[in-house]
Amino acid sequence: MRLSDGAEMVRVAAATGLVNVLNFTLADRAAALAVGQALRNGEAGDVVGVDLRFTFPSWPRPFQRDARWVAGREQGGLLREVGSHYLFRTDHLLGPLT
Repeated sequence: MRLSDGAEMVRVAAATGLVNVLNFTLADRAAALAVGQALRNGEAGDVVGVDLRFTFPSWPRPFQRDARWVAGREQGGLLREVGSHYLFRTDHLLGPLT
């Protein structure tokens, strides 16, 4: 995310009275930073695709057992809870997804 993106979020929030939130909980992790750096430096080459694979020993995770929407497909389940973070990060690093 760029500073200008944050400024736009603040502007829209002020104009509409609504709250804006952007949540990518892993954006500051070493792996995410290294991928961004490799892309910026051209070290990653031409990226022609991205595969996302999610594996958890159990789903929903123990702390989410009472959140019924997380467990099922009806409201998005794992893709909504976890996948959205990675889709956002991929879009941020590589541009709009197609």
